[in-house]
Amino acid sequence: MHAARAIVGFANRMPDAAAGFVGGHAFFLLGVDHGRVPGTAWVDPVVLEVGIFAYTGVRGPRWSVDYVTVEGDEDLPAQVLVIDVAPPQWGDPIHCFRKAFQDQDRKNSVRDGDIFVRSGSQTIRPDSDGVGLLSERLTRGGGRLFQVSVNVASGVPIPAVDASEAAVDGWLAVEGSDLLSAVDEASGRPGSAAELARKAVRRGGLTVRDLAAFGRTVPDPRSPQEFREEVAAYLEETRLAVPRALHACAAVRVAPLVLRVTNPLPTNLRGVEVLLHVPGDVEAVLPEETLDEDDEAVLPNPPIPYGPRPAPDPLAGFSVFHAQHWLTAAQARLMVPGRMPMIRPEIRNGGGADIAFVGVDLRPHETVELDGVVLIVRAPAPPAIEATWRATATNHDGIVEGTVTLQVETATRVSLAELLQRDDADR
Repeated sequence: MHAARAIVGFANRMPDAAAGFVGGHAFFLLGVDHGRVPGTAWVDPVVLEVGIFAYTGVRGPRWSVDYVTVEGDEDLPAQVLVIDVAPPQWGDPIHCFRKAFQDQDRKNSVRDGDIFVRSGSQTIRPDSDGVGLLSERLTRGGGRLFQVSVNVASGVPIPAVDASEAAVDGWLAVEGSDLLSAVDEASGRPGSAAELARKAVRRGGLTVRDLAAFGRTVPDPRSPQEFREEVAAYLEETRLAVPRALHACAAVRVAPLVLRVTNPLPTNLRGVEVLLHVPGDVEAVLPEETLDEDDEAVLPNPPIPYGPRPAPDPLAGFSVFHAQHWLTAAQARLMVPGRMPMIRPEIRNGGGADIAFVGVDLRPHETVELDGVVLIVRAPAPPAIEATWRATATNHDGIVEGTVTLQVETATRVSLAELLQRDDADR
């Protein structure tokens, strides 16, 4: 019964008051009497648990036992029973006795439901203030025990992207005009050697040195009408690919939004997951995310420019002709040696963007940056978006909610042409 009373008393301490013990744990010894170490006989753990659980209950305080051999009376080894009581936590219940007890001389007795606390070196019944503190420990479990804050670390202001239908039409009109200008440019004249060399290099064929060496060209096998039809098919295919290309190019060219989550408490938080909702005409993608690995390119390849082209190289069998494609980010990642696959945030677009960030562990007062995500904010957009978030943890109950303001760059918009631009070598 004395061990049970000590266990209950230690377990009913306030969490902050347990800081004076080793790592927050409370230890007491059985087999030590007023400085003497007579020791104690070994007790079967099952018998010990049954005896203590009768007073504390199986759902009572967390404790464990061990036996330690020390130097006892008359320098003889003595066996001491060490009981380790786990430190109390915010939200813990008030532990009480589950069974009454009275010794033979009636000097020590407890009633069913009695509460004990540890005060200095004594285990005593608490007064009204002590019961109030234990009640506060219980009620503050859902508030103080789990609190996090979420703020913006980088990636703002977010550029507004003009991806309207008019913007797509304007961009495709420029693309078509650039391609069709070659029909008029090449009609009736073979073109200068410098112009032919430039076109050959652009489509990945002969170099300027090759052209100078052979100095021969052949007419374009396509008629002007066939080329116009080829351009029209390319523009229509490109129009259908714009939504996916917008995601892929923004993932590479727009700075990702990075959030930081902070644990303000002196306790560890495990598996903290943050769910972010960004309202409005907004979509989210992962940085460097492109199409599937099976796709050859983000956008379809434009037709080979119209006009005369270098004659076939007699040594073509010994050279390699390669078409120019955009390298997808997925393929680029495969080329990085030693790169391991990562668990990325989960994204759901539609009615705004919902992002579930992978759970992170937070030490007391620690701040961790979450994985970045790219937000595609379509113009027109407000100067600021009020996003909402909620956080949970695997080792604590409850949900913490809040808002975070995302600044948007509305003074200058990112045009579709800027976002989807290609290098000359890709045309």
